[in-house]
Parts: sequence; C-alpha cells; structure tokens
Amino acid sequence: MPIRNGADFLHEAINCVLKQTYVDFELLIVNDASSDNTYELCQEFAAKDKRVMVFNNELPLGLPCSLNKGFAKSCGHFLTWTSHDNRMRPNYLKCLLEALESNKSCQLVYSDYSRIDKHGSSMGLVVQPPPDIMPVRSVVGPSFLYTRELYEKIGDYNLEYKYVEDYEYWIRAWLHFSFHKLEKDLYEYRVHDRSLTSTRSSEVKKQKFKLRSDYCTVFNGLKGKKKDLNNVYEYYLNKNGTSFLRAFLSLVRSPRYVFSEMWRNKARVI
Repeated sequence: MPIRNGADFLHEAINCVLKQTYVDFELLIVNDASSDNTYELCQEFAAKDKRVMVFNNELPLGLPCSLNKGFAKSCGHFLTWTSHDNRMRPNYLKCLLEALESNKSCQLVYSDYSRIDKHGSSMGLVVQPPPDIMPVRSVVGPSFLYTRELYEKIGDYNLEYKYVEDYEYWIRAWLHFSFHKLEKDLYEYRVHDRSLTSTRSSEVKKQKFKLRSDYCTVFNGLKGKKKDLNNVYEYYLNKNGTSFLRAFLSLVRSPRYVFSEMWRNKARVI
C-alpha cells in the first residue's frame, strides 16, 4: 500500500485488508514522506498486527518508486497493491487466489469492482472487459492478483510513465502471460476531489497517448483478431492514410468483433 498524506481514509483501507477472510498475508505500507500523521497511524497498525510492516521515504519519491520499493521488500508467492482511499471486500484475496489456483495457465487474475463516493456510498458497478482488448484500454482495474513468477519476469514499474505506470505494467505482463477475468465485484474504488482521476485527468490522458504511441510497434506485431482491433484503434489515434488502410482491411476481416469491442469501450479508449 503506497501512501502520501492519506490519513483521511487510512483506517478504512487498512482495516479492510486486515479483515480479509484469507489471513495468511503480509501488508507492506510505503509512506511517501507524508506531511500529515499518516506515518504515525501506520506505525500504530504495525504495533498491533505483525502482518503489517511500514517503510518510510525520507523524501517524496512518487507512486511508481514507492510501489517498486514495497514489492522489493515482499516475500509472498502472490502480489497485489491497493490504495489508501479504497476498500477491499472481505473475500477479495480468497476469491482472487482461488481463481489463480484454478486457472494454472494464467499468471494474473482481475475482477469487476464498484465505485463509491467520499462517504462510502455506492456509485455503481464497473464491469471490466476481457483480456483481448488490452491494446484499446487497460483491462485490469484496481482489483487484481498476480504471481511472483510474473513479477520476476516483468520487473519494476516504469518511472517514465507517471500516472499510467499500472497500464504500462499490465501491457508488459499481457505480452508475456495469460490473464483471467473473474466476474465478481471484489473491490470498492473511491471517487473524491483528491483522487488521481479528479486532480490529474489531463496529465493521465496525455500519458496514455504517449504510452500507446510508444507501444505502437509492439501492438502492430499482434496476430488475428487482436491485431485487427489494434489497427482500428491506431487509426482512431493517428487518422493517416496508412493507418486507414490497415483499419479498413481489419474491419473486412473481423467486423463483428472489432465493432462490438470498440462500441463497448467507446467511452474509455483514451
């Protein structure tokens, strides 16, 4: 759990981790040089529960660095991370772990989740798409679990992709491993005026375009329906003659698949 100045929702976030029905885990909290009482609150939890360990950055290093520091200290066979303002449902770890263990060919499992407001009231269910459309948008939301094998292969979060470091990480993982989508609501994502989606939306959008551009060549190497979907999305971004021709041929080959996936994700393709 990386955190900076998150005392407002911290008790809820930590308590929902400690109350998981699956109890054999470690919770590593990385305090990113908070200026409020976040660090002291984290230490109180660590003093009461040996599963909690707290690490402190003397200077603010940012989310990707804090994630990398936390995972480097971890010992578990399965990994995830959560934010200080969100809530895991009680069966979060149990369900995701069971899904991974029953799908041996997959190294990452993700699920649907709900959005909540600053008071914790539900704002509705978010249904995540299937793994195939990763070139169009990130299929992995805030609810996920992956293996140490994936972590050791993929490595650290890339500091170059601030605000979209998770999407870039999932792309690298998706290019090497199989993902499994679990159709269960296991997580609550809080929307409030201090969340990243509220305060940095323009920067996030710019970074997504940069990320998509940087991985254009990689996505162009895909095959079958995945390649066709990517070609249409590339035209959506670039709108030049070359990309139009590829998009047109892709629509001829896979019209139903491409149209259905682009339509289902039309509001979230950037």
